[in-house]
Amino acid sequence: MAAIVDSATTVKRFKNIPYGSSAVADPKQHLDIYVPVSDLEDDTRPDDDDAQIGQGAVKAIPPQPVLVYIHGGAWRTGDKNDYEYLGEHFASVHNLHTVVVGYRLSSFGASHSGPAATATDEPTTEAKTTASSKKYINQHPTHLLDVTHALKWLHDKSEPYFGFQPTGFVLVGHSCGAHLASLLLFQPEWFGWTEVATDARPLDLGAISEEVVENASTLAQKGQRLHESIKGCVGVEGIYDIPTLASQYPSYVDFISLAFGDSPDAWRRASPQHLLPSSGVALPPYLVVHSPQDELMDLPHSERFADYLRTLNGGKGTVELETGVTGKHFEMLRENEFFDVVASFVKRITADNVQ
Repeated sequence: MAAIVDSATTVKRFKNIPYGSSAVADPKQHLDIYVPVSDLEDDTRPDDDDAQIGQGAVKAIPPQPVLVYIHGGAWRTGDKNDYEYLGEHFASVHNLHTVVVGYRLSSFGASHSGPAATATDEPTTEAKTTASSKKYINQHPTHLLDVTHALKWLHDKSEPYFGFQPTGFVLVGHSCGAHLASLLLFQPEWFGWTEVATDARPLDLGAISEEVVENASTLAQKGQRLHESIKGCVGVEGIYDIPTLASQYPSYVDFISLAFGDSPDAWRRASPQHLLPSSGVALPPYLVVHSPQDELMDLPHSERFADYLRTLNGGKGTVELETGVTGKHFEMLRENEFFDVVASFVKRITADNVQ
């Protein structure tokens, strides 16, 4: 278990910052920023829960690596507020500027999230009997597009919060968050679509997906600056092979279909394990973390993905597999070993590569 830290005096929080380009962002289209207080002009100011920031609040400092955390929850549950402890720990103990991103979740017939659930929760009898008559909301690539919009906002508009313009991000994704981070590394065209999009709340996801596929090369070029700003990635107990996941864990088909539909072909096309990086894409250093005690995802799933990453050409760095962190699927995120391993990786790969 991670040590308790006095984050009230070591971390400055900027909460609930909207990153959507719409006039009224969805409640999930917000992010939280955690800044070490050593980077603040006035570290006695109260936390900003309304995303407001005053002039001179943050000192101008050289560019630092920024850790961007993408939460898990099977694309249908979870909330950035559940990971305040994570942002505080990385900022206070490891002096890392940290962002926790929220994104819209898949559901039946409503764009807002219902009661919290776990990745193994079975749908209710009512949900099972009425699913066929309900509309899927926020299916793929909604989650992916939200993360790209968040990264674009961080790249372009977060300097007043950090004291520098971030140009070196390390993505840390847990479970389905690792899936989203990996797709972005493999396919910069999603960043390209975000560069030319005018709304973070697209209405026709099918049309967007077709446009991205048909114009992948052009969009990849437009997304190059954002893609190159990602200096590394940490996949934690990630989902990389959706068809294999569905075959190995039949009960998971419920939330897979909720997020991606019922087509195994669509599952495969959304699986990093079955994709080649877009033409000209060089993958950054990658750390794959998996606890042997994970009760929801087995270790071979991560081992196969790490092996696959090693076979790809054009990588800018090494691929590491870390299995020394202990704990169950969500519990391991509170272990000191997890924080130490991730912080060490972030600092090592960005030491000379954040500008």
